[in-house]
Amino acid sequence: MSHIHHNNLTVDSEYDYRDRISEALWKEEYVEYAYGDGPLTVDELPAALKNSDAFHQFVEQFGWPDIQDGSIEPLPFQDREFDSRAADEFLERFLSRNSLDPSTNLNNFRMWLTSTPHEHSHSDDSSITDIYGAHPALHRLYVLMPEVMEALRMLLTDIESECEGSRRRIADTLGRGSNSEIVKAIMIVYEVAGRLLKVDDMRRQQQILFPDKPLTMPDITDAHVALSQ
Repeated sequence: MSHIHHNNLTVDSEYDYRDRISEALWKEEYVEYAYGDGPLTVDELPAALKNSDAFHQFVEQFGWPDIQDGSIEPLPFQDREFDSRAADEFLERFLSRNSLDPSTNLNNFRMWLTSTPHEHSHSDDSSITDIYGAHPALHRLYVLMPEVMEALRMLLTDIESECEGSRRRIADTLGRGSNSEIVKAIMIVYEVAGRLLKVDDMRRQQQILFPDKPLTMPDITDAHVALSQ
C-alpha cells in the first residue's frame, strides 16, 4: 500500500528528543496549525509536502480533512492557550480517567501519543496501542510533524515506564519546570489532532484493523470526544 515514510530520526539519548521538541516549538507553522479554525486542509500545508507524489499517495490511502467532509464539533477555544495555568489544567485533564464526564477526560489521548502508526490488521497478538496506531489522524500527525510525534512517543513511554503507570507520579513528573516544553508540545499536538479528523475516520480505522468485516463504526461528530475515547 502507498504510504509516506515518516522521517527516520537518529536519536542517541533523551536529550536529543528534548532538543527535537525545543526546536519544533519554534516552528511558526505548528502553532498556526494549532490556532487555526475548522479542518486543517491541504491548502494550509507547505508546498513541498502537498505537491509531492508521496503525499498524494498517502491521501489516496488515508484521506485528508476537507471542508466538504461534514461537521465535526471543534475543540474548545480556551484550550489553545499555552501558558502555565493552561498547562496545569491540561495536565489534570490529560491524566484524568473520568468516564462520567468526557469533557474532563483526556486519558486516552495518552494512548495516541505512545502508539506507533501502522497499517496491519488486528490479531490475537495485538496490543491496545495497536488500536490507536491504526487511526488515520495519527498517521496524519506523523506526516505533518514527525519529529514532535516521535520525540513525544519516546519520552512519554519512558516516563510512563519510570513511573510504573502511576498517574500521580506521571503528573508530578510532567509538572516539573524541566518538562514544560513536553507539556506545551502535547497541548499543540492535541489542538492539531482536533483539526486533522475526518468524519469517517473510525471506519477507516476499522478497515485497517478488520479488513474483512462490514464497516459499522459511526461518524465522528465531536473532536474532543474522538481524541479522548
